[in-house]
Amino acid sequence: METGNPLDLAINGAGFFAVQTPSGTLYTRDGTFFRDSEGRLARADGGLLLSEDDAPLQVGTGDIIVEGDGTVSSGGQTVGRIRVVDFDPTQRLLKLGSNYLAPEDPVTPEIAAAGAAISQGFLERSNVDLARASVEMITAVRSYEASQRMIQLQDQTLDRAINDVGKV
Repeated sequence: METGNPLDLAINGAGFFAVQTPSGTLYTRDGTFFRDSEGRLARADGGLLLSEDDAPLQVGTGDIIVEGDGTVSSGGQTVGRIRVVDFDPTQRLLKLGSNYLAPEDPVTPEIAAAGAAISQGFLERSNVDLARASVEMITAVRSYEASQRMIQLQDQTLDRAINDVGKV
């Protein structure tokens, strides 16, 4: 979803932003960032966006431009590259709240996110239309109930045929 905010970032493809938190490095696809008082890109909870050199991304006070490969420029100067990582598909990730994830096994190695591109001024949102999905779910439940009722009526008809025919 386009927001127009230059500090909103979305990842196209696989991968996660690496964010420094008091709990250590955590991962997220939530690209809602702002510039903190020290000129770093941060999340609302204080987590700091990490650069490829594993340090918080220092952007200063200039205009920020983020290239598709994650290279960040501020005030016309390149200040770093956003660390976008991925994990082996067999690795289970744990949900920690605040849109953070962490590997179940803390020693799991990160993999460079191949083919991931960053879009500036966009946020990743759900691709589900809640109203439409609710209507489809209600329709499916009603169809199921109607089918169930037809089976019950057929069962009652067969029951009468077997029990009443035997009495005649």
